[in-house]
Amino acid sequence: MATIKLPAPVSLDQVRAALTRACPDLDQQRFGPGVTASQSRWVAAWVMTQRKQVSVAPMVRSMPMFLLFFLIALTGVGLLIYAVTVLPRQQAVVKRVTAALERELRAASAGASAAG
Repeated sequence: MATIKLPAPVSLDQVRAALTRACPDLDQQRFGPGVTASQSRWVAAWVMTQRKQVSVAPMVRSMPMFLLFFLIALTGVGLLIYAVTVLPRQQAVVKRVTAALERELRAASAGASAAG
């Protein structure tokens, strides 16, 4: 899981807007307390905000896919296949989303502090 520490609090709406600007090719969906930015059903990054901190973790696109992943993980062999085929692609999306959010949110907070 990647963590971005910011000088000012950030909302989930601000994160969604930054994701839309930086990664328009990724689909966004609400997922629990955060949002997923996904390339496919299996390859996504889960973005959560907590005041001055944004966390990004590998995830599947939606809750139904998460339940399917959970069932596959219970088999053991499915977990191994997932770890070899899907997890590296998820981690690549996490790195991309983390870099884009860091760039966008730091630029936005620098602009806000310069204007204030």
